[in-house]
Amino acid sequence: MLLFDLWHALHTPLESLLPDLGIFKEPQHDTTDLRGWHSGAVLVVHGFPGSPAEMRALGEALNKTGWNVRLLRLPGHGPAFSQLFQTRVTEWLTEVEKNLVELRKNYAPVLY
Repeated sequence: MLLFDLWHALHTPLESLLPDLGIFKEPQHDTTDLRGWHSGAVLVVHGFPGSPAEMRALGEALNKTGWNVRLLRLPGHGPAFSQLFQTRVTEWLTEVEKNLVELRKNYAPVLY
């Protein structure tokens, strides 16, 4: 998977568009916050080419123990799947970092 991610980051042309097949449009495929009673939070990130829906069971298990959980959707995934080949690894990393900063403003500790 690492080799595929590296190839994708370096060689996929930005102008490639996937057809909008109307998939991954349901709310479970987008970023979701699960509020808990704990003072900490967990940022859960899905794999390639998934969506937060694939991590929902883990997020709910953490939330049941009190953690605040953010199930993060990376750019070009979930409802934006048709834009997958227009995104780069750097955009995914930036999105993760942005969400970590946001969560750290309100929670401690923040796990990811």
